[in-house]
Amino acid sequence: MIPNRHRFSWYMLFATVLCSVCAATAQQEPPATFVIKISLPESTIHVGDGLAISVIESNPTDHAVKVGEGFNGGIEVEALSEKGEDIGPHVSGSANRKRTPQPNFGPLWLALSPGRKRSFVWPLKPDPKYLIPGTYRVRVHNRDMTTSVDVYSNLIILTVLP
Repeated sequence: MIPNRHRFSWYMLFATVLCSVCAATAQQEPPATFVIKISLPESTIHVGDGLAISVIESNPTDHAVKVGEGFNGGIEVEALSEKGEDIGPHVSGSANRKRTPQPNFGPLWLALSPGRKRSFVWPLKPDPKYLIPGTYRVRVHNRDMTTSVDVYSNLIILTVLP
């Protein structure tokens, strides 16, 4: 008969090995979709200044993904004020844009192959009635058209001065 303390040590050894194998397997799983990273040339602007967001969309997966659909390739800005209000549509100018469908004879999405990326600078002219002095948390998001999942970028802080 095996004493309880030896039985317990075998259980602990088995549990440790099992957890380490599961953790290693979880770390090796490829990402499910594309990744977005953004940056600003300057983190401080003045009211009325333009804003340029550098965007990099990359596909670290082992399969092609369909990125975005619609205006701006589906990409949208989220800008949260200190009060938690999202003024992103006023930053991107989409709040005043008519949402009438445009005739299009091609796909509205971009196929991003495995290991590929696209980068661009998105110049914006924020509405000075909404982008007032303060601090804003800015990020962008786009949609994976295959899985219908919204993919969000990293968060950056934007300071607006008078």
